[in-house]
Amino acid sequence: MGVLDDRSWVEYANCTQVTPELFFPLTMKETQQIALAKEVCSECVVIQNCYDYAIKVNVQGIWAGTTLDQRNATRKRLKLVPLQMEETYKHLRQMERKQNDTTINSLDR
Repeated sequence: MGVLDDRSWVEYANCTQVTPELFFPLTMKETQQIALAKEVCSECVVIQNCYDYAIKVNVQGIWAGTTLDQRNATRKRLKLVPLQMEETYKHLRQMERKQNDTTINSLDR
């Protein structure tokens, strides 16, 4: 099961306990806001899951204590091409359908 298949880690993320706007600064000049968001991330128990997701998917904002620019630099260095959000949503919808089919099949037994 890949990082896109299982997002159950999200419920343990520190970011779910604070306002989401903190992680989406309007400009990269919002240094205090970015620093605070990174601080929240630095103490998070699921930071690695978050990082893996953010590297694989082209998400905006602060994820796992990294900015989009930092993630893009890492992707470039590692020669990774991230999934675009549209592809990610398509994948998640497919996973939901599989789960629903499994649930329906188990009810039919």
